[in-house]
Amino acid sequence: MTTHVEKHAHTNHPKRLRIEIQALVDHLRRDVNRVSDPKAQALFETSAEVLTALAKAFEHYQMHGETAWRESAQVTPKKKAKQMPQGDQSSYTDKQKRQAAHTEDGYKKRGMSLEASAARAWATVNKLSGGGKQSGSGRRSPKA
Repeated sequence: MTTHVEKHAHTNHPKRLRIEIQALVDHLRRDVNRVSDPKAQALFETSAEVLTALAKAFEHYQMHGETAWRESAQVTPKKKAKQMPQGDQSSYTDKQKRQAAHTEDGYKKRGMSLEASAARAWATVNKLSGGGKQSGSGRRSPKA
């Protein structure tokens, strides 16, 4: 069961943080005039600007000013990238299968996972030969 404090913590805590951030901004701006080193002055002023933007973000959160922070905003899960369909290798010649096996072994020796080495090996065969068995006429010649 949530308490009254827990229900309103999302509104009170950002307000307190914003007040503390603003106090730090004021402190930094006062210190700009107290140091003589130009690099330190620039650092303090830049820090004050960044923290001012952060305080503004807390303010927007508190006022539900951003679409993402409104309760009505729905969070949509990211779509998974579609994988290419994995075909069977029955349409490849014996030579292509030997090439893929040899290439896969080379990738495994370099420490690549079994799945990744197999995928790369077949991609290499496809790149070199243009895919599985094809008829002689109209067959694309492999690029050197």
